Amino acid sequence: MKKIRLDALIFVILITVFGIANLLNPDKPDISLQENRVLAKKPIFSIQSLFDKNYTKSWNNYYADTIFFREDMIQINVDIKKSFGLGNNQISIVVVGNDPTPTKTPKPSQTTEPTPSQSESAIPGTNPGSSEQPSSSPSPSTSPIEEEPTGSGAATGMYITVGDETFKLDSYSEEAYDNYAAYINKIKQMAGDDINVYSMLAPSRSTYLALTKYEFLSSRAANVGQINSKIDPAVKNVNVLRSIVEHVDEYIYYRTDHHWTHLGAYYGYTELMKSMGKESDIVPLSKYTEKLTVEGYLGFYNKPYLTQADYDNPDTIIAYYPIVDYTYTYYWQDNSYEKRLINKDRVAPDKDYYLLFSDGGFGTYSVISTETDSELSCMVIKDSFGDSLISFLLPHYKTIYVVDSRTYNKAYCDNLNIIDFAKSKKVDDIIVNYWITEITYIDDFMAKAYATLE
Repeated sequence: MKKIRLDALIFVILITVFGIANLLNPDKPDISLQENRVLAKKPIFSIQSLFDKNYTKSWNNYYADTIFFREDMIQINVDIKKSFGLGNNQISIVVVGNDPTPTKTPKPSQTTEPTPSQSESAIPGTNPGSSEQPSSSPSPSTSPIEEEPTGSGAATGMYITVGDETFKLDSYSEEAYDNYAAYINKIKQMAGDDINVYSMLAPSRSTYLALTKYEFLSSRAANVGQINSKIDPAVKNVNVLRSIVEHVDEYIYYRTDHHWTHLGAYYGYTELMKSMGKESDIVPLSKYTEKLTVEGYLGFYNKPYLTQADYDNPDTIIAYYPIVDYTYTYYWQDNSYEKRLINKDRVAPDKDYYLLFSDGGFGTYSVISTETDSELSCMVIKDSFGDSLISFLLPHYKTIYVVDSRTYNKAYCDNLNIIDFAKSKKVDDIIVNYWITEITYIDDFMAKAYATLE
């Protein structure tokens, strides 16, 4: 009996010491790279939170999120699944979290050098057969700068894995439709008749899968049409879904990431040109002969939902270098940096692969100046889906202003809201390119988007 009591005492002491040490640990993480989400913050005491039980609940979440070796334990779980082949050839559903939070992509593990073009014709500023990227792109700054999040709330919700397909099941509501329609209509109202406004919602992966494999997702394909029906006719809707239907058998979405591929973004670009009445000006994909190929990509969804099938069938990133000379100036608050639209230096084990598009984001705002004959200028208001789209716009605009709704700060833009800022630059077009799932985060992503209009 004494031995049992001694064992129990030792156990209690160990648990107590571990708990106190964890509580007093000053070096607590803010972000989980394994789960792609922002961790719970230390709760602030208030009488109201105490009585409605939110205070104790918040402490529980904070403690669970910041416990010692948490990331290591998650990784061990992933390694066990991989070693024993768990999760292969099965359907699994995981529900994660309640509230959306801005997230960043995880860190994949393999890279390859650019694949040189096999075409005989050279692109201005390139050296066919060389592994280096086009010389038309400026060298990036090595200064530390803020990188954009690549999803809002994408680490919460319902995740479904079917074989080697991992995706988030989107949830929509009339409230979300109405909220986005009011937002885009307000942009048009503020922009006036002299600026064309384009609404370009990128369909989600679940919409794509509904059209290709899984009938239980069939209702998702109708969401874009429902949203567009609520938008002012003065706004030009870009029918991206049409391209998804026409190219449904092609590699236009990653399997382990929520983004469209660069090929998918290209088809989105072709629909944008059609909505502008410029179908004859579409640059054929065959002109983009210089490419960067990255194999072994395990994207946004790879942790902690990774299955053996994901490891066996990783994604491949194929990025097309721009075909015109350009300069890309990135402004972060009062600082500016020269960057590249496709940056192979982002392809490293300790970096987030998707950020090779746009070289890590667009900061407070960015300006891309091109060597084209066009005198037109535009502003692209985007989330991370737009990072893949931008390079295809270069042949059509002399100047492209790029802003991200999550990082725009008018304090560094002459105290102008995002539309007045566009007017001050005398743009001809405003292109709003969001992932359709983003608009469902009314209190997060869309709240930030609305704030840029104030």
